[in-house]
Formats: sequence, structure tokens, C-alpha cells
Amino acid sequence: MKLSILQKFRLSEIRKDKWRSSIGDMTEREMSWLKIREFVYFLIRTIKLIVLLPVSTVRYLKSFILLLDEFERLHFSPLRKIHCGMDCVIDRQTWLANGHNIQLGDFVKISAFSSIIAGNVSTIKIGTNTIIGPGVTIVSINHGHELNGVPIRYQAWEDTEDSSIVIGDDVWLGANVVVLPGVAIGDGSVIGAGLVVKGAVMPGTVMYGRVKVEKKGREKNAING
Repeated sequence: MKLSILQKFRLSEIRKDKWRSSIGDMTEREMSWLKIREFVYFLIRTIKLIVLLPVSTVRYLKSFILLLDEFERLHFSPLRKIHCGMDCVIDRQTWLANGHNIQLGDFVKISAFSSIIAGNVSTIKIGTNTIIGPGVTIVSINHGHELNGVPIRYQAWEDTEDSSIVIGDDVWLGANVVVLPGVAIGDGSVIGAGLVVKGAVMPGTVMYGRVKVEKKGREKNAING
């Protein structure tokens, strides 16, 4: 009979004991108990495996599903073309379209449920230290709507270099702000929640509701200085 490593070790211990080795039945009894203990140990390990395997499987499946959720939280098209600076933060459920024409500076924060849609020609540039609040829409293209008899859905996109968007450094766009094509927002500006931005916004401008305030102390040099 082939002995296991544990059995061989135990048997060598028994043989070293002269008192036990002189009694044959004692040796046989020790071997019998050793086999029983090994069987019980094997049985316990088997039961643990049967009980814990489903639990571990469920745990790993849960982790895998959470990982897939993290992959699905962002919608890039295409991801590899986006120009992204250092230490940018992009929250879940954010949509960035035509990534080859989207450029993010360093330390940009884009909050959840925002949409940044560039065109094939027009670009969107967001400066360093800029904060994009939740639900913000930045779009540099528009549906055409001037052809009579043709549904707007089937009309060509209006996409030119003039519709490109530039958002400066240290800008804060509040929740649900909409930035239309051709907008240029100067450094240090603050755009209040829910506003629709069209045209040029001078540096250091604070806009909220129907109020527009230009603050001279928020130039780029003063902010980063």
C-alpha cells in the first residue's frame, strides 16, 4: 500500500519511539487512527468546497457585473481619438461623441449625465481646471432645418469650423447648462445652472439667471498665479 506523506511522517515518528515500536498492535492502532483522521479531513475539505463554491461563484459574478457596469458608464466614439490631459475625471453616464475633435486640458472634471458632442469638422476644446457640472450639454453641430418638404430628421448636419467651441481655463459650468455651437467662454468664467450659452463670453464673467456680471479679478494669471 502506498503511503501518503503524512502517513510516512507519522510512521517514522512511531518507529522512533522504541516503546511503541515494541508493541505491534499499538503501531497498527496509530496507523488506523491516522487513516481515519485523514479521511475526516478530506471529507471536511470536500464539504467546504461544495458549500463555498456557489458562494464564491456568485461573488465573482457580482464583481464581473459591476466591472461591466463601469465599462458601460462612459460612451466614447471613438475613445482612442480623444485628446485628454493629465488627471481628468469623467463621471458615469457621460457621452462624448466624435472624440477625435474633443480636447480636454489638465485636471478637467466632467460630472455625470453630461454630453459633449463634436462634429466631423467642428471641434470642442475645454481648458485646464475647468469643471463641467451634471447634465451639461456641449454641442458644436446642429440639425439642418431650412429645406421645405424634408423632415428635419433627414436633413444634413450643420457642421463647420465656425461652429467650434472653446471653453477657457478655470471655467465652471453649472448643472444643466447648454453650450451652443460657436461659443467661446473666456478664462475664469462662471455659468449658472440651466443657462443656454450663445456667442462669446468675456473672461471673468459670472452669469446666473438674467444677470451677467463681469469680474475683473478672475483673469487666468490671477487664478493660477
